[in-house]
Amino acid sequence: MLCYNIVMKPTLADPAWHRFVCESRAEFYQRQFGPLPDQIHKLINLSDIWIEGGIYQMAAPRLGGLGVCITSGLTNPDMPSRWTLARGEDGQDVIEPREPRTVPPGLAGYGYELAIITPQPDTWPLLTLSWFVQMEILRDVCLLDHLAAGNGATVEGVAIGDGSRLGHFLVYTACAPVLARVPLPNGLLHLLIATWITEDELDFAKHTEDGRFVLLNRLVDAGVGPVSRLDRPSILASAR
Repeated sequence: MLCYNIVMKPTLADPAWHRFVCESRAEFYQRQFGPLPDQIHKLINLSDIWIEGGIYQMAAPRLGGLGVCITSGLTNPDMPSRWTLARGEDGQDVIEPREPRTVPPGLAGYGYELAIITPQPDTWPLLTLSWFVQMEILRDVCLLDHLAAGNGATVEGVAIGDGSRLGHFLVYTACAPVLARVPLPNGLLHLLIATWITEDELDFAKHTEDGRFVLLNRLVDAGVGPVSRLDRPSILASAR
């Protein structure tokens, strides 16, 4: 657990407006997946920056009992963040103000939330999603921009589970039966899905023309779809 020497603590400028946005997003999640759990997983090192943000880990009865881990808060009204973490003189992380990065008008916060879907409810995606969140809030990875530019995105070598192993992911905008986007009171939310892929699928996506989009279609045709099944056989093996 990280300790902070906090000089200034961020606060919500309009808690009522913030709550209205959160409630609207929660309603969207419940329509798509089912009842939300009572608790949300927090990122300890971002607790004073990503206020009320976290990750839900749940069963999704509206998706036939699949498991869903999904971020909740990248579309908050106080995002993009006006704060970041820096190393203090004592070696501890401290919160510092910064100029928030610019996002296109009409987006809610960073403009997206990210989900990982599993065959049954599982906790292994929590560490992976926490990495994505920190890359966006602290390093401005601009994931939504990468998707638009590359017709999807691949991310390699991300920690999964307890952190003892790494995985590769194909990230794309959600498709039926899950809605790809929904208007929130503060702008548009794009729902993104990250799906675990094999080493050769990653290579295919990176080196084939429009490879990310082609790989997504092949995953759907092979019956894998958006579901992350760790250590499944490659869908490309039969094509060799």
